[in-house]
Amino acid sequence: MRNLLEEFNENQGFEWQKIVDDWDDWTKWISSRGGIGVPANKAWESWWEEEQEHLQSTGLLGRFWEIILSLRFFIFQYGIIYRKQVNRWSRHLGYGDLLKLSEYLMGIITFVPVVVLAWFPFVSKFQTRLLFNQAFS
Repeated sequence: MRNLLEEFNENQGFEWQKIVDDWDDWTKWISSRGGIGVPANKAWESWWEEEQEHLQSTGLLGRFWEIILSLRFFIFQYGIIYRKQVNRWSRHLGYGDLLKLSEYLMGIITFVPVVVLAWFPFVSKFQTRLLFNQAFS
């Protein structure tokens, strides 16, 4: 049982090197150019096009809800361009740039708590004990 616990602990998400590797993989994925023949797990642009593919066969009500849910990008754009008073001579961010920027921010928001928890060695041990506790099995 002790060997199993040690092996399990080495494969958990709060190991520092695994977090660094995940961060590298994620930044590579979000920075890669998409296009024809590039799978969604290799580039953010391909993933985004695949995510929007369903709109071609969606009815009017589905498109309405998609628009309502997509308003978050408009609000994000408004906050960046108009509230920060970007002047008309500078290069305004495009729709694709804003979408990628929002994905960057969500990635950072996701990774920061994991990184902070990974700095403390007791978190990994606590996670292992919690997962192997008989009360939770």
